Parts: sequence; C-alpha cells; structure tokens
Amino acid sequence: MILAICENDPKQLQELSSYVDKIPDVQQVHFSSGKALLKAIRAGKRFDMILLEVELPDKNGTESPKWILYLFQAVQSM
Repeated sequence: MILAICENDPKQLQELSSYVDKIPDVQQVHFSSGKALLKAIRAGKRFDMILLEVELPDKNGTESPKWILYLFQAVQSM
C-alpha cells in the first residue's frame, strides 16, 4: 500500500511516520504542503491512502481533499 502523508511540521511528520513504520507493507511518501501533494497527483502519482493535516499553510486540509477528488475523477474519466 502506498500512503501519502501531508504534514508541514517536521517533528509531527517524524512522529506519524514512526507509527506507520510499524505497519507491514506500507510505503510512505511525504509532502510538506498541499500544493506539493496536488502536484504529484497531477503528475500521475497514485496513493492508496492520504493522510492530510487539517491546517496547512498553502492549502488547508479541508480544501485539498476537494481538489484531490476532482483530480481523481478527471483521471478516471480519461
């Protein structure tokens, strides 16, 4: 499983990542901003699960899921 983690605080990211490391067969991809995550999705990167921080400096955790859903729907219709 490929898990995207979007967290801008390095300390929080490290803590979350250490918990996820204990789960077998999970590959982590880290992003420090919503824009970086959306850019990866636009470029064709796919994730089985996405963990988003609710308060991001560039795109908040309530705005980013709307864009992610839009992008996934656009890709599926191609």
